[in-house]
Amino acid sequence: MIVRGRTHYPDGTAYPNDFSRLSKDYRSASHGRSAWIDVDLHTVEYMVPRYYVKQVPTSAEERGLVSDAPMCTLGELIEQGTIGIRKGHEVGGSAYGTGEVPFVRTSDLSNFEIRTDPTRSVSVDVYEKYRAQQKLSPGNVLIVIDGRYRIGTTAILTLNNYQCVVQSHIGIVDVREVNTLDPYALLFALNLPFVKKRMRSLVFIQSTLGTLGKRLLELELPMLGGEGP
Repeated sequence: MIVRGRTHYPDGTAYPNDFSRLSKDYRSASHGRSAWIDVDLHTVEYMVPRYYVKQVPTSAEERGLVSDAPMCTLGELIEQGTIGIRKGHEVGGSAYGTGEVPFVRTSDLSNFEIRTDPTRSVSVDVYEKYRAQQKLSPGNVLIVIDGRYRIGTTAILTLNNYQCVVQSHIGIVDVREVNTLDPYALLFALNLPFVKKRMRSLVFIQSTLGTLGKRLLELELPMLGGEGP
């Protein structure tokens, strides 16, 4: 048994090894004689109250901005072909410092853009390895989807910085129908206070790491600066 990382009591004696008892108890769970309970998290019945709170604009300014805008989830926009979403990749520590191509991590997204001096960089060969998979181009919106307090942080790629490799904790949103949704309007909508608050409500803890996972597709946005879906 390990308690808060400790294996021994303050007096030096070891904590009892209860793994054998837990194992026997788990095997008897199917007979109804155990404290172990099967929990299905594949349905919408999540046991996190904030998940069920639908956020709405709270300030007069925000309500004025979205009053006439149709609302649509990211999942619906994908189904309609308006956007596509894919994840970045991990290049491995051995690739760090092998070249001058930025390896964009969550900490490199700041003020809606990529930092001009990213912490890590990789070689052209590494860039070419992932270029066809990531398909980065100006107008792509990056959004942090895994992590802790940086979840929901966004940036937009431009002609000056789209040649990079994006980390796996970042989602790449590709706007395919700019007449329906302008990339900068998407960036603006993702940073509205009520949208960011809702995004936090969609975060679940996976082991010790927060993640949006597929719940990102449930995020509802106002369609600003376009015709709407």
